[in-house]
Amino acid sequence: MIKLFPKCLTILCLIFLGCSSKKSSKLELMDIFSNGMVLQQKSKSKIWGKSSPNSSINIEGTWGIKLSIESDQYGNWITELNTPEAGGPYSLRITSGITEKVISDILFGEVWFASGQSNMEMTLEGYLPNEPIDNGEDEILNSLNNNIRMFTVTNNVTLSKINNAKGSWLKSNPKNSRYFSATAYFFAKKIQKELNIPVGIISSSWGGTPAESWVSEEKLRTIRDFDNKIDEMHNKYKYLNNSPIPLNKYRGNVLDADPKECCLSLPVVLYNSMVNPFTNYKIAGVIWYQGESNVPKPKQYRKLFPLLINDWRDKWGYNFPFYFVQLAPYKYDGQSKNKLAELRDAQRATLELSKTAMVVTLDNTKNFHLIHPTNKSIVGLRLANIALNRNYNKDIIDSGPLFKKMEIINNKVIIEFKHVGSGLTKKGNKLFGFEIAGADIKFQEAKAKINRDKVIVWNNKILKPKFVRYGWKDTSTASLFNMEGLPASSFQTE
Repeated sequence: MIKLFPKCLTILCLIFLGCSSKKSSKLELMDIFSNGMVLQQKSKSKIWGKSSPNSSINIEGTWGIKLSIESDQYGNWITELNTPEAGGPYSLRITSGITEKVISDILFGEVWFASGQSNMEMTLEGYLPNEPIDNGEDEILNSLNNNIRMFTVTNNVTLSKINNAKGSWLKSNPKNSRYFSATAYFFAKKIQKELNIPVGIISSSWGGTPAESWVSEEKLRTIRDFDNKIDEMHNKYKYLNNSPIPLNKYRGNVLDADPKECCLSLPVVLYNSMVNPFTNYKIAGVIWYQGESNVPKPKQYRKLFPLLINDWRDKWGYNFPFYFVQLAPYKYDGQSKNKLAELRDAQRATLELSKTAMVVTLDNTKNFHLIHPTNKSIVGLRLANIALNRNYNKDIIDSGPLFKKMEIINNKVIIEFKHVGSGLTKKGNKLFGFEIAGADIKFQEAKAKINRDKVIVWNNKILKPKFVRYGWKDTSTASLFNMEGLPASSFQTE
Protein backbone atom coordinates (compact mmCIF):
# COMPACT_ATOMS: atom_id res chain seq x y z
CA MET A 1 0.00 0.00 0.00
CA ILE A 2 2.81 2.39 0.96
CA LYS A 3 4.72 1.66 -2.26
CA LEU A 4 1.62 2.39 -4.32
CA PHE A 5 0.92 5.73 -2.66
CA PRO A 6 3.22 7.95 -4.79
CA LYS A 7 1.81 6.47 -7.99
CA CYS A 8 -1.78 7.01 -6.78
CA LEU A 9 -0.94 10.55 -5.77
CA THR A 10 0.48 11.26 -9.20
CA ILE A 11 -2.69 9.96 -10.86
CA LEU A 12 -4.89 12.02 -8.58
CA CYS A 13 -2.85 15.15 -9.30
CA LEU A 14 -3.19 14.57 -13.04
CA ILE A 15 -6.93 14.13 -12.71
CA PHE A 16 -7.15 17.29 -10.63
CA LEU A 17 -5.12 19.30 -13.09
CA GLY A 18 -7.24 18.02 -15.94
CA CYS A 19 -10.43 19.01 -14.23
CA SER A 20 -9.12 22.37 -13.16
CA SER A 21 -8.47 23.49 -16.71
CA LYS A 22 -12.01 24.80 -16.38
CA LYS A 23 -12.65 26.17 -12.91
CA SER A 24 -15.90 25.49 -11.18
CA SER A 25 -17.87 28.72 -11.05
CA LYS A 26 -21.24 29.61 -9.68
CA LEU A 27 -23.70 30.91 -12.23
CA GLU A 28 -27.02 32.54 -11.42
CA LEU A 29 -29.67 33.98 -13.73
CA MET A 30 -32.62 36.13 -12.82
CA ASP A 31 -36.00 34.35 -12.84
CA ILE A 32 -37.11 36.31 -15.90
CA PHE A 33 -34.43 34.46 -17.90
CA SER A 34 -36.00 31.03 -17.92
CA ASN A 35 -37.57 28.45 -20.23
CA GLY A 36 -40.39 29.83 -22.34
CA MET A 37 -39.35 33.46 -22.09
CA VAL A 38 -40.10 36.12 -24.68
CA LEU A 39 -37.47 38.68 -25.68
CA GLN A 40 -38.27 41.90 -27.52
CA GLN A 41 -37.75 41.34 -31.21
CA LYS A 42 -35.30 43.32 -33.38
CA SER A 43 -33.64 44.98 -30.42
CA LYS A 44 -30.64 44.94 -28.13
CA SER A 45 -32.06 42.98 -25.21
CA LYS A 46 -29.99 42.89 -22.05
CA ILE A 47 -29.32 39.74 -20.06
CA TRP A 48 -27.61 39.71 -16.68
CA GLY A 49 -26.80 37.55 -13.70
CA LYS A 50 -24.15 36.59 -11.15
CA SER A 51 -21.08 34.42 -11.35
CA SER A 52 -17.84 34.08 -9.47
CA PRO A 53 -15.89 37.36 -9.22
CA ASN A 54 -13.82 38.17 -12.32
CA SER A 55 -14.93 35.03 -14.14
CA SER A 56 -15.54 34.47 -17.86
CA ILE A 57 -19.10 33.98 -19.11
CA ASN A 58 -19.73 32.54 -22.55
CA ILE A 59 -23.10 33.00 -24.24
CA GLU A 60 -24.30 31.22 -27.36
CA GLY A 61 -27.77 31.45 -28.93
CA THR A 62 -29.17 29.21 -31.64
CA TRP A 63 -30.23 32.28 -33.66
CA GLY A 64 -26.56 32.92 -34.44
CA ILE A 65 -25.06 34.89 -31.55
CA LYS A 66 -21.89 34.07 -29.68
CA LEU A 67 -20.08 36.30 -27.21
CA SER A 68 -17.91 36.30 -24.09
CA ILE A 69 -17.82 38.71 -21.15
CA GLU A 70 -16.33 38.90 -17.68
CA SER A 71 -18.05 39.44 -14.35
CA ASP A 72 -16.92 42.28 -12.11
CA GLN A 73 -15.19 42.00 -8.75
CA TYR A 74 -18.56 41.22 -7.12
CA GLY A 75 -19.55 38.59 -9.65
CA ASN A 76 -22.13 40.75 -11.44
CA TRP A 77 -22.34 40.70 -15.23
CA ILE A 78 -24.59 42.17 -17.89
CA THR A 79 -24.53 42.22 -21.67
CA GLU A 80 -26.72 42.81 -24.71
CA LEU A 81 -28.12 40.28 -27.12
CA ASN A 82 -29.04 41.22 -30.67
CA THR A 83 -32.48 39.74 -31.23
CA PRO A 84 -33.96 38.75 -34.60
CA GLU A 85 -37.46 39.40 -35.89
CA ALA A 86 -40.39 37.62 -34.29
CA GLY A 87 -40.23 33.86 -34.20
CA GLY A 88 -38.82 30.84 -32.42
CA PRO A 89 -38.35 28.66 -30.55
CA TYR A 90 -34.66 29.15 -29.88
CA SER A 91 -32.34 28.25 -27.04
CA LEU A 92 -29.56 30.04 -25.18
CA ARG A 93 -26.51 28.40 -23.61
CA ILE A 94 -24.61 30.24 -20.87
CA THR A 95 -21.46 28.81 -19.32
CA SER A 96 -18.99 29.91 -16.68
CA GLY A 97 -16.18 27.47 -16.01
CA ILE A 98 -17.77 24.04 -15.86
CA THR A 99 -21.16 25.48 -14.86
CA GLU A 100 -23.76 25.62 -17.59
CA LYS A 101 -27.28 27.05 -17.90
CA VAL A 102 -29.49 26.35 -20.90
CA ILE A 103 -32.67 28.34 -21.56
CA SER A 104 -34.98 26.62 -24.02
CA ASP A 105 -38.18 27.45 -25.92
CA ILE A 106 -37.30 31.14 -26.30
CA LEU A 107 -39.58 33.25 -28.48
CA PHE A 108 -38.97 36.69 -29.96
CA GLY A 109 -41.90 39.07 -30.21
CA GLU A 110 -43.50 41.99 -28.40
CA VAL A 111 -42.99 42.30 -24.64
CA TRP A 112 -45.26 44.44 -22.47
CA PHE A 113 -45.17 45.27 -18.76
CA ALA A 114 -48.56 45.36 -16.97
CA SER A 115 -48.82 46.95 -13.53
CA GLY A 116 -51.15 48.59 -11.02
CA GLN A 117 -53.40 47.55 -8.19
CA SER A 118 -56.36 45.19 -7.84
CA ASN A 119 -58.09 45.96 -11.14
CA MET A 120 -54.91 45.00 -12.99
CA GLU A 121 -54.17 42.11 -10.64
CA MET A 122 -57.71 40.69 -10.99
CA THR A 123 -57.33 37.29 -12.61
CA LEU A 124 -59.20 35.81 -15.55
CA GLU A 125 -61.42 33.84 -13.21
CA GLY A 126 -62.12 37.03 -11.22
CA TYR A 127 -62.41 37.49 -7.49
CA LEU A 128 -64.59 34.55 -6.59
CA PRO A 129 -67.27 33.97 -5.56
CA ASN A 130 -68.80 37.43 -5.88
CA GLU A 131 -66.85 39.01 -8.74
CA PRO A 132 -66.33 36.56 -11.61
CA ILE A 133 -65.01 37.97 -14.88
CA ASP A 134 -67.69 38.28 -17.56
CA ASN A 135 -67.49 35.16 -19.76
CA GLY A 136 -64.36 34.27 -17.80
CA GLU A 137 -64.81 30.51 -17.87
CA ASP A 138 -65.30 30.48 -21.64
CA GLU A 139 -62.20 32.61 -22.09
CA ILE A 140 -60.20 30.28 -19.85
CA LEU A 141 -61.34 27.17 -21.73
CA ASN A 142 -60.33 28.77 -25.05
CA SER A 143 -57.05 30.27 -23.90
CA LEU A 144 -54.68 27.72 -25.44
CA ASN A 145 -52.10 29.77 -27.36
CA ASN A 146 -48.41 28.88 -27.42
CA ASN A 147 -47.58 32.36 -28.72
CA ILE A 148 -48.80 34.11 -25.58
CA ARG A 149 -46.38 33.80 -22.69
CA MET A 150 -47.24 35.12 -19.22
CA PHE A 151 -44.97 36.04 -16.31
CA THR A 152 -46.62 36.88 -12.99
CA VAL A 153 -44.30 38.63 -10.53
CA THR A 154 -44.53 37.13 -7.06
CA ASN A 155 -45.69 39.74 -4.55
CA ASN A 156 -42.79 41.05 -2.52
CA VAL A 157 -41.85 44.13 -0.49
CA THR A 158 -38.31 45.34 0.21
CA LEU A 159 -36.83 48.51 1.70
CA SER A 160 -33.94 48.55 -0.77
CA LYS A 161 -33.72 47.74 -4.46
CA ILE A 162 -33.25 44.12 -5.45
CA ASN A 163 -32.25 42.67 -8.82
CA ASN A 164 -34.41 39.57 -9.02
CA ALA A 165 -38.16 39.07 -8.83
CA LYS A 166 -39.61 35.61 -8.38
CA GLY A 167 -41.79 34.17 -11.10
CA SER A 168 -41.77 31.96 -14.19
CA TRP A 169 -42.85 32.13 -17.81
CA LEU A 170 -46.02 30.17 -18.52
CA LYS A 171 -47.73 29.36 -21.79
CA SER A 172 -51.30 30.49 -22.22
CA ASN A 173 -53.61 27.55 -21.58
CA PRO A 174 -56.64 26.86 -19.37
CA LYS A 175 -54.47 25.87 -16.42
CA ASN A 176 -52.23 28.94 -16.49
CA SER A 177 -54.48 31.69 -17.81
CA ARG A 178 -57.01 31.24 -14.98
CA TYR A 179 -54.65 32.87 -12.50
CA PHE A 180 -53.22 35.55 -14.75
CA SER A 181 -54.28 39.20 -14.91
CA ALA A 182 -57.50 39.41 -16.95
CA THR A 183 -56.78 42.89 -18.32
CA ALA A 184 -53.23 41.90 -19.31
CA TYR A 185 -54.47 38.65 -20.86
CA PHE A 186 -57.12 40.33 -23.02
CA PHE A 187 -54.55 42.91 -24.09
CA ALA A 188 -52.02 40.23 -25.08
CA LYS A 189 -54.67 38.14 -26.81
CA LYS A 190 -55.69 41.00 -29.09
CA ILE A 191 -52.12 42.05 -29.87
CA GLN A 192 -51.11 38.48 -30.68
CA LYS A 193 -54.12 37.91 -32.90
CA GLU A 194 -53.66 41.09 -34.91
CA LEU A 195 -49.88 40.89 -35.31
CA ASN A 196 -49.67 37.08 -35.50
CA ILE A 197 -46.40 37.05 -33.59
CA PRO A 198 -45.42 35.97 -30.06
CA VAL A 199 -46.40 38.26 -27.20
CA GLY A 200 -44.84 38.23 -23.75
CA ILE A 201 -46.71 39.96 -20.95
CA ILE A 202 -45.22 40.57 -17.49
CA SER A 203 -47.81 41.22 -14.77
CA SER A 204 -46.45 43.06 -11.73
CA SER A 205 -49.49 44.19 -9.73
CA TRP A 206 -50.79 44.20 -6.19
CA GLY A 207 -54.24 45.13 -4.90
CA GLY A 208 -54.65 48.00 -2.48
CA THR A 209 -51.38 49.70 -3.38
CA PRO A 210 -50.96 53.46 -3.90
CA ALA A 211 -48.90 54.96 -6.71
CA GLU A 212 -46.15 56.14 -4.36
CA SER A 213 -45.30 52.50 -3.57
CA TRP A 214 -44.35 52.05 -7.24
CA VAL A 215 -41.97 55.03 -7.49
CA SER A 216 -38.23 54.93 -6.75
CA GLU A 217 -37.03 56.66 -3.60
CA GLU A 218 -34.76 59.12 -5.39
CA LYS A 219 -37.56 60.23 -7.71
CA LEU A 220 -40.25 60.33 -5.01
CA ARG A 221 -38.12 62.61 -2.83
CA THR A 222 -38.12 65.26 -5.58
CA ILE A 223 -41.70 66.26 -4.71
CA ARG A 224 -41.04 66.24 -0.93
CA ASP A 225 -44.53 64.95 -0.10
CA PHE A 226 -43.28 61.65 1.26
CA ASP A 227 -39.91 62.52 2.84
CA ASN A 228 -41.09 62.06 6.42
CA LYS A 229 -42.78 58.77 5.70
CA ILE A 230 -39.72 57.45 3.85
CA ASP A 231 -37.38 58.48 6.66
CA GLU A 232 -39.63 56.96 9.32
CA MET A 233 -39.91 53.77 7.29
CA HIS A 234 -36.13 53.39 7.03
CA ASN A 235 -35.62 54.10 10.72
CA LYS A 236 -38.26 51.64 11.86
CA TYR A 237 -37.35 48.79 9.51
CA LYS A 238 -33.65 49.38 8.88
CA TYR A 239 -32.78 45.99 10.38
CA LEU A 240 -34.45 44.32 7.42
CA ASN A 241 -32.06 45.81 4.84
CA ASN A 242 -32.67 43.99 1.54
CA SER A 243 -34.69 41.20 3.09
CA PRO A 244 -38.35 40.89 2.21
CA ILE A 245 -40.60 42.54 4.73
CA PRO A 246 -42.88 40.03 6.45
CA LEU A 247 -46.49 40.67 5.57
CA ASN A 248 -49.78 39.87 7.19
CA LYS A 249 -53.31 40.90 6.34
CA TYR A 250 -52.94 44.25 8.04
CA ARG A 251 -53.85 47.07 5.66
CA GLY A 252 -53.77 50.16 7.88
CA ASN A 253 -50.96 52.58 8.60
CA VAL A 254 -47.83 50.48 8.51
CA LEU A 255 -46.06 52.62 11.06
CA ASP A 256 -48.68 51.68 13.64
CA ALA A 257 -48.44 47.98 12.87
CA ASP A 258 -46.39 45.28 14.51
CA PRO A 259 -42.70 46.21 13.93
CA LYS A 260 -42.12 42.80 12.36
CA GLU A 261 -44.86 43.32 9.82
CA CYS A 262 -45.88 46.02 7.41
CA CYS A 263 -48.43 46.68 4.72
CA LEU A 264 -48.50 47.92 1.17
CA SER A 265 -48.99 51.65 1.70
CA LEU A 266 -45.29 52.23 2.26
CA PRO A 267 -43.67 54.42 -0.41
CA VAL A 268 -41.05 53.00 -2.84
CA VAL A 269 -41.18 49.40 -1.54
CA LEU A 270 -42.92 47.90 -4.57
CA TYR A 271 -40.68 49.76 -6.95
CA ASN A 272 -37.73 48.18 -5.13
CA SER A 273 -39.02 44.63 -5.35
CA MET A 274 -41.40 44.44 -8.31
CA VAL A 275 -40.19 47.05 -10.82
CA ASN A 276 -36.45 47.55 -10.34
CA PRO A 277 -35.65 43.90 -11.27
CA PHE A 278 -37.02 44.54 -14.77
CA THR A 279 -35.55 47.93 -15.67
CA ASN A 280 -32.90 46.31 -17.86
CA TYR A 281 -35.42 44.03 -19.57
CA LYS A 282 -36.37 45.37 -23.00
CA ILE A 283 -40.10 46.11 -23.30
CA ALA A 284 -42.35 47.59 -25.98
CA GLY A 285 -44.30 49.57 -23.39
CA VAL A 286 -46.38 49.62 -20.20
CA ILE A 287 -50.08 49.22 -19.49
CA TRP A 288 -51.26 50.57 -16.12
CA TYR A 289 -54.49 50.25 -14.12
CA GLN A 290 -54.33 51.96 -10.74
CA GLY A 291 -55.56 54.95 -8.79
CA GLU A 292 -58.19 53.71 -6.36
CA SER A 293 -55.83 53.95 -3.38
CA ASN A 294 -54.98 57.57 -4.27
CA VAL A 295 -58.57 58.84 -4.53
CA PRO A 296 -58.39 60.68 -1.16
CA LYS A 297 -55.62 62.95 -2.56
CA PRO A 298 -56.39 63.66 -6.23
CA LYS A 299 -54.41 66.93 -6.32
CA GLN A 300 -51.31 65.06 -5.17
CA TYR A 301 -51.93 62.45 -7.89
CA ARG A 302 -51.63 65.20 -10.53
CA LYS A 303 -47.91 65.36 -9.82
CA LEU A 304 -47.42 61.81 -8.50
CA PHE A 305 -48.67 59.92 -11.56
CA PRO A 306 -46.56 61.82 -14.15
CA LEU A 307 -43.65 61.43 -11.73
CA LEU A 308 -44.09 57.64 -11.79
CA ILE A 309 -44.16 57.53 -15.59
CA ASN A 310 -41.06 59.69 -15.93
CA ASP A 311 -39.32 57.67 -13.23
CA TRP A 312 -39.87 54.38 -15.02
CA ARG A 313 -38.79 55.81 -18.35
CA ASP A 314 -35.62 57.18 -16.76
CA LYS A 315 -34.83 53.83 -15.15
CA TRP A 316 -35.40 51.84 -18.34
CA GLY A 317 -33.44 54.44 -20.24
CA TYR A 318 -35.89 55.21 -23.05
CA ASN A 319 -39.22 56.90 -23.64
CA PHE A 320 -41.48 53.87 -24.02
CA PRO A 321 -45.28 54.16 -24.50
CA PHE A 322 -47.32 54.24 -21.30
CA TYR A 323 -51.04 53.48 -21.67
CA PHE A 324 -53.38 53.59 -18.69
CA VAL A 325 -56.97 53.08 -17.61
CA GLN A 326 -59.11 55.86 -16.20
CA LEU A 327 -61.16 54.66 -13.23
CA ALA A 328 -64.77 53.59 -13.61
CA PRO A 329 -67.71 55.04 -11.64
CA TYR A 330 -67.83 53.99 -7.99
CA LYS A 331 -69.51 55.27 -4.87
CA TYR A 332 -66.92 56.07 -2.20
CA ASP A 333 -69.04 56.13 0.93
CA GLY A 334 -67.83 58.49 3.60
CA GLN A 335 -65.31 60.32 1.44
CA SER A 336 -65.37 63.91 0.30
CA LYS A 337 -67.62 64.63 -2.61
CA ASN A 338 -66.26 64.13 -6.13
CA LYS A 339 -62.77 62.96 -5.13
CA LEU A 340 -62.97 60.17 -7.70
CA ALA A 341 -63.99 62.67 -10.37
CA GLU A 342 -60.96 64.77 -9.47
CA LEU A 343 -58.72 61.69 -9.62
CA ARG A 344 -60.05 60.88 -13.09
CA ASP A 345 -59.24 64.43 -14.16
CA ALA A 346 -55.71 64.05 -12.79
CA GLN A 347 -55.39 60.96 -14.98
CA ARG A 348 -56.66 62.95 -17.98
CA ALA A 349 -54.13 65.72 -17.28
CA THR A 350 -51.32 63.14 -17.48
CA LEU A 351 -52.00 62.87 -21.21
CA GLU A 352 -49.82 65.96 -21.57
CA LEU A 353 -46.84 63.59 -21.34
CA SER A 354 -45.59 62.23 -24.66
CA LYS A 355 -46.45 58.69 -25.74
CA THR A 356 -49.32 58.34 -23.28
CA ALA A 357 -52.92 57.36 -23.93
CA MET A 358 -55.92 56.66 -21.73
CA VAL A 359 -58.76 54.16 -21.78
CA VAL A 360 -62.01 55.72 -20.54
CA THR A 361 -64.34 53.38 -18.62
CA LEU A 362 -67.27 55.63 -17.70
CA ASP A 363 -69.43 53.11 -19.58
CA ASN A 364 -68.04 50.08 -17.77
CA THR A 365 -70.04 49.66 -14.59
CA LYS A 366 -72.95 47.53 -13.44
CA ASN A 367 -72.98 48.51 -9.80
CA PHE A 368 -71.73 51.71 -8.15
CA HIS A 369 -70.71 49.62 -5.14
CA LEU A 370 -68.48 47.36 -7.23
CA ILE A 371 -64.94 48.73 -7.37
CA HIS A 372 -63.79 45.95 -9.71
CA PRO A 373 -65.66 46.13 -13.03
CA THR A 374 -66.05 42.55 -14.20
CA ASN A 375 -65.93 43.34 -17.92
CA LYS A 376 -62.17 43.27 -18.26
CA SER A 377 -62.38 42.24 -21.91
CA ILE A 378 -63.42 45.74 -22.99
CA VAL A 379 -60.57 47.27 -20.97
CA GLY A 380 -57.92 44.97 -22.43
CA LEU A 381 -59.33 45.44 -25.94
CA ARG A 382 -59.23 49.23 -25.70
CA LEU A 383 -55.67 49.15 -24.38
CA ALA A 384 -54.70 46.83 -27.21
CA ASN A 385 -56.30 49.07 -29.84
CA ILE A 386 -54.22 51.99 -28.57
CA ALA A 387 -51.05 49.92 -28.91
CA LEU A 388 -52.06 48.57 -32.32
CA ASN A 389 -52.64 52.09 -33.61
CA ARG A 390 -49.73 53.91 -31.99
CA ASN A 391 -47.07 51.18 -31.80
CA TYR A 392 -47.94 48.99 -34.76
CA ASN A 393 -49.45 51.43 -37.29
CA LYS A 394 -52.89 49.82 -37.49
CA ASP A 395 -55.60 52.22 -38.68
CA ILE A 396 -57.81 52.14 -35.57
CA ILE A 397 -59.76 54.86 -33.76
CA ASP A 398 -58.30 54.28 -30.30
CA SER A 399 -59.69 57.07 -28.12
CA GLY A 400 -63.00 58.56 -27.17
CA PRO A 401 -63.56 62.34 -27.28
CA LEU A 402 -61.23 64.45 -25.15
CA PHE A 403 -61.84 68.08 -24.23
CA LYS A 404 -59.84 70.43 -26.46
CA LYS A 405 -61.12 73.97 -25.94
CA MET A 406 -64.20 76.08 -25.27
CA GLU A 407 -65.77 79.21 -26.71
CA ILE A 408 -68.41 81.37 -25.04
CA ILE A 409 -71.05 82.94 -27.27
CA ASN A 410 -73.71 84.93 -25.40
CA ASN A 411 -75.06 82.54 -22.72
CA LYS A 412 -73.86 79.36 -24.39
CA VAL A 413 -70.56 77.47 -24.22
CA ILE A 414 -69.32 75.65 -27.30
CA ILE A 415 -67.04 72.71 -26.44
CA GLU A 416 -64.61 71.37 -29.02
CA PHE A 417 -63.14 67.87 -28.70
CA LYS A 418 -60.18 65.87 -29.94
CA HIS A 419 -60.60 62.26 -31.06
CA VAL A 420 -64.14 62.64 -32.37
CA GLY A 421 -63.59 59.76 -34.81
CA SER A 422 -66.40 59.57 -37.34
CA GLY A 423 -68.38 62.07 -35.29
CA LEU A 424 -70.01 62.63 -31.91
CA THR A 425 -73.09 60.81 -30.73
CA LYS A 426 -75.10 60.35 -27.55
CA LYS A 427 -76.23 57.34 -25.60
CA GLY A 428 -79.97 57.29 -25.08
CA ASN A 429 -82.38 60.14 -25.77
CA LYS A 430 -80.29 63.05 -24.51
CA LEU A 431 -76.89 64.12 -23.31
CA PHE A 432 -76.50 64.17 -19.56
CA GLY A 433 -73.73 64.83 -17.06
CA PHE A 434 -72.95 68.39 -18.19
CA GLU A 435 -72.85 71.22 -15.66
CA ILE A 436 -72.25 74.94 -16.12
CA ALA A 437 -71.22 77.80 -13.82
CA GLY A 438 -70.58 81.51 -13.85
CA ALA A 439 -67.77 83.41 -12.10
CA ASP A 440 -69.14 82.23 -8.73
CA ILE A 441 -68.16 78.62 -9.66
CA LYS A 442 -71.57 77.36 -8.49
CA PHE A 443 -72.25 74.57 -10.95
CA GLN A 444 -75.77 73.79 -12.08
CA GLU A 445 -77.13 71.06 -14.32
CA ALA A 446 -76.92 72.10 -17.96
CA LYS A 447 -78.64 71.28 -21.20
CA ALA A 448 -76.42 70.04 -23.98
CA LYS A 449 -76.72 69.16 -27.64
CA ILE A 450 -74.38 67.94 -30.34
CA ASN A 451 -73.67 70.27 -33.24
CA ARG A 452 -71.52 68.35 -35.71
CA ASP A 453 -68.22 67.77 -33.90
CA LYS A 454 -68.95 70.11 -31.02
CA VAL A 455 -71.24 70.20 -28.00
CA ILE A 456 -73.27 73.27 -27.05
CA VAL A 457 -73.91 73.66 -23.32
CA TRP A 458 -76.21 76.13 -21.56
CA ASN A 459 -78.51 76.90 -18.65
CA ASN A 460 -80.97 79.75 -19.19
CA LYS A 461 -80.49 80.88 -15.57
CA ILE A 462 -76.76 81.46 -16.08
CA LEU A 463 -76.43 84.45 -18.38
CA LYS A 464 -72.63 84.78 -18.18
CA PRO A 465 -71.22 81.27 -18.18
CA LYS A 466 -67.55 80.78 -17.50
CA PHE A 467 -66.99 77.10 -16.64
CA VAL A 468 -68.26 73.74 -17.84
CA ARG A 469 -67.70 70.27 -16.51
CA TYR A 470 -68.81 66.81 -17.59
CA GLY A 471 -69.04 63.56 -15.67
CA TRP A 472 -68.05 65.35 -12.47
CA LYS A 473 -69.52 62.96 -9.95
CA ASP A 474 -67.93 59.82 -8.55
CA THR A 475 -70.81 57.84 -10.02
CA SER A 476 -71.08 59.67 -13.35
CA THR A 477 -71.64 57.44 -16.34
CA ALA A 478 -71.05 58.15 -20.02
CA SER A 479 -73.55 59.83 -22.31
CA LEU A 480 -71.19 61.31 -24.93
CA PHE A 481 -69.41 58.98 -27.34
CA ASN A 482 -67.83 59.01 -30.76
CA MET A 483 -69.35 56.96 -33.55
CA GLU A 484 -66.82 54.19 -32.88
CA GLY A 485 -68.48 53.59 -29.49
CA LEU A 486 -65.71 55.04 -27.32
CA PRO A 487 -66.87 57.22 -24.41
CA ALA A 488 -65.71 60.76 -23.80
CA SER A 489 -63.59 61.41 -20.76
CA SER A 490 -64.92 63.46 -17.90
CA PHE A 491 -63.40 66.95 -17.73
CA GLN A 492 -63.54 70.36 -16.14
CA THR A 493 -62.64 73.53 -18.03
CA GLU A 494 -60.15 75.90 -16.46
